[in-house]
Amino acid sequence: MKALALMLLLAACGTGQAAPTVIDGSSAEAFKISVAAARSELGPRDRIKFEAALTAVRGKQFAAAGDRTQYNRRIREALDGQTAPQIVAGVDRWTKRAGTDAADAVFEAKRQVQGR
Repeated sequence: MKALALMLLLAACGTGQAAPTVIDGSSAEAFKISVAAARSELGPRDRIKFEAALTAVRGKQFAAAGDRTQYNRRIREALDGQTAPQIVAGVDRWTKRAGTDAADAVFEAKRQVQGR
């Protein structure tokens, strides 16, 4: 009977894994804290992908923004409600779609610009 009670208690506790942090874009401070928490939940390989995605979002929003306030707001809005695993999965989908053809095209363009 004690063994059954212990098993039920362990099952009720679950695995101890918390849900991934959801990025909160409601304010600059909430965004900073939630991005740091989301980043800390990733392993090294996924953290690199996460940082690449953040850089891409920043570049896209910089091009569209008229000033720093709008730029920061647009970044927060672009990532609001997402988790780090969702963002990493997006990077994985994009790189799978792009494949090696994209890299070859960039190298060819680079050769053209450099006149080789």
